Amino acid sequence: MENKDRPAYPLNEESSDRIEYIYSGLTKRELFAAMAMQAICTHEGTRAESIYVASRAVKLADALLIELNK
Repeated sequence: MENKDRPAYPLNEESSDRIEYIYSGLTKRELFAAMAMQAICTHEGTRAESIYVASRAVKLADALLIELNK
């Protein structure tokens, strides 16, 4: 599983011999994109086109994940 597809807030389920990870909720990529989208909307207000905001947010999220993988 790539870093971008890992959960932002994973839950662990422990047993006596191993730890199993339960993946649910937002991925890191989705969380980072949502945070970027919020910042873009705050800065540019309602003037920005929704398609622009969404694509820019995803590009910013992907750029962050690339840097984090270095």
